[in-house]
Amino acid sequence: MDTIMACLSPCFKTQEPPAETSSFDTKHSNKVRARLGKPLKPINTPIEMVASPAAAFDRFSPMSPRPKAAPSVPPATTPLTATELGELFDKVDETLSGPNIHYAICGLAAMIAHGLTGRGANTVSILVPEDSKDVIRPWVLAGGNMVTKKDSTPHGFEVLMSNGTTRGIKIRWIEGAAFEKLGIIRSHMGSRSARMLTLASCLEQVASAFLKECRGGKPPTPSKHVDTIVQDIRGALESATVHKTSLDPAYLELFLSHQFWSPYHAYMGDERISEIMLLCTRARLPVAEALAEARRHSEVRQHDALLSQYGVQPMLGVVEQQPGAFHNMRTLGRDTVPSTYTLKSKESRGSSDLLPSPTGRSLTAKPRPMPSPLGRGPLSARESGPSHSRSSSSVRVPQDKSKMRESLDLVDARSGRPDGWM
Repeated sequence: MDTIMACLSPCFKTQEPPAETSSFDTKHSNKVRARLGKPLKPINTPIEMVASPAAAFDRFSPMSPRPKAAPSVPPATTPLTATELGELFDKVDETLSGPNIHYAICGLAAMIAHGLTGRGANTVSILVPEDSKDVIRPWVLAGGNMVTKKDSTPHGFEVLMSNGTTRGIKIRWIEGAAFEKLGIIRSHMGSRSARMLTLASCLEQVASAFLKECRGGKPPTPSKHVDTIVQDIRGALESATVHKTSLDPAYLELFLSHQFWSPYHAYMGDERISEIMLLCTRARLPVAEALAEARRHSEVRQHDALLSQYGVQPMLGVVEQQPGAFHNMRTLGRDTVPSTYTLKSKESRGSSDLLPSPTGRSLTAKPRPMPSPLGRGPLSARESGPSHSRSSSSVRVPQDKSKMRESLDLVDARSGRPDGWM
């Protein structure tokens, strides 16, 4: 075997070591560096760039440990201070300040910005038109104030505050036509003057929340949530009175209607409603007409409750349900049996109207036709002719009485004479 390899070795060329592979850019940059007196870049083959060939793939190995994600920051649950609320307003405006994106801060945060005291907000709610639903999420994802992409949802997102905590932003979608009817102003909190609802629109939103708790126009069941809504209504009116904020009636269509004041008056009672009326008067709200309509509806409900105690169903024609003075005389004491004077309807008319009824003939039925002279008997046939003309074939009384009784019901239809007489 060695002899064979020795014979064939001259036929093969000696393999030279691989030349160094370097790109043209590296060589050119080294020439420039040499002219400028700077150190040259080392030219290494790909296999010499790492300590060992296997070390080049350690970074992409599935067994290599992945970098740990940053620990999530839990959202803060404490109420926002005035400084934090202004910072959060600025972040909302910075995130949603893109073109064709409309928003308005609403809810408790907007009422606090108007001067509401006694309550604190943990988050901020904003109203956004439904036609911006496909635009606002990509815009929020592209913003830099959001914590992480997985923390954002179609109904809200979270932002990172300067103190290291996170605060949630809730999105409430509303129809475009309804959004245009809202009163929107610039907030005085923060440096960017974010857009928020006016105090009148905030009061309208709270009144709408109260009506959602009502069922069938009746006052809601007392609960902590309803008491909070009632407290916000009172707080908004007090804030308007103290800070002399003008409440435009154009944005209070629901609040100034009896649809709201009827259940609200029933829930509050006469004593507490007088205090609310005093606040409305100081805020220059025209609620006298709505309250008068609410009182009228309250009196109607009390009247209906009184009728129901005596077995009369309200709102179904009270007069028609009361028995009249001659109610029993019309039916002769028989309510289920039709009387002689019962009128038949058009649907019940038919061939049965021509037949005698045991309860009497109907007044609306057509009269039956008179019988023909042939069916009246011999006396009718004699009376039908003229009195001055008497033919020789006039009727004569037969001598046989049995024949007369037998022929009374027999009449010849062709001659009009009684059959069997002659």
